[in-house]
Amino acid sequence: MEQQVPGIKALSYADDIGLVAQGSSVSEICRQLEAAAKAAIKRTQQVGQAYQPPRGWKLDPIVASTPKHLARRYYQFKTSHTPIEAYLHRIKARDSPNCLGCSRGTETVRHLLTNCRQWYHQREKLYAGLAKAGVKAPQDSEQCPKARLFQDPKATTALLAFIGAIREREDNQQTWEQAYKTDNWGIEALDEGEREGEG
Repeated sequence: MEQQVPGIKALSYADDIGLVAQGSSVSEICRQLEAAAKAAIKRTQQVGQAYQPPRGWKLDPIVASTPKHLARRYYQFKTSHTPIEAYLHRIKARDSPNCLGCSRGTETVRHLLTNCRQWYHQREKLYAGLAKAGVKAPQDSEQCPKARLFQDPKATTALLAFIGAIREREDNQQTWEQAYKTDNWGIEALDEGEREGEG
């Protein structure tokens, strides 16, 4: 950023204070911040929607080349911060950690990778992708299959496909539910009107 706009390192409050401390006028500060914002927008457009990791992180090159929403979900899976029931229960956003898809125990990343009935077809594709990459498929009896898979760079492509398939199915389900609610909204109003004698 400083290379594009002299004196501006980032668009943070600390840098704004630094500009004021230099004795710049308000109009000069505004001009520099506007130029910095334009440079940041231009840089974002040039880079595209690629995931930008925090400083010091070594980013997997395969994950770096995926769309940001998929890379974000991949790292949520890897760090056990995925918006699934176990995590949502832990942060008190859900009453129960149990899997809503299959009702066979706690919905964790391990559960999704090894035995959730809801994601059976997606998991079969994951296992095929892992076999193709030469990675052993996770076993229910294995101590920590998630850690092994997410540490193996050969498993990344198959994991991304699995996570993408889950997200795609969830998006399709949400779209269907929204369409269903929209379609049925008028019917409920008509039924209520008929019960009250208005129709």
